[in-house]
Amino acid sequence: MYTWSYAGQFGRHSVTALALYNQRVQDNPSFQYDLPKGLLGFVGRITYNFDNRYLAEFNAGYNGSENFAKGKRYGLFPSFALGWVISNEPFYKKSNISKIMN
Repeated sequence: MYTWSYAGQFGRHSVTALALYNQRVQDNPSFQYDLPKGLLGFVGRITYNFDNRYLAEFNAGYNGSENFAKGKRYGLFPSFALGWVISNEPFYKKSNISKIMN
């Protein structure tokens, strides 16, 4: 397994990144019914944060196994997320809502 990561702060901007590579071959000839297995995977993640208010994250995995049918042994699995921390907005701190919630 190989891993690489990064984290940077640029004023009110924050960025992180992660990359992970994993490869595994499992073969145990001493077990009669244990079939050999091969797995290969790459995972990546990038996050962005502005002033602890606006958040974004993107993830992707590219994984493969010889257990799947030929021509369909690899797949890309992306995901993303967006977030807003409304309680960190200046207008929220001045409102009556923040007094009620705290």
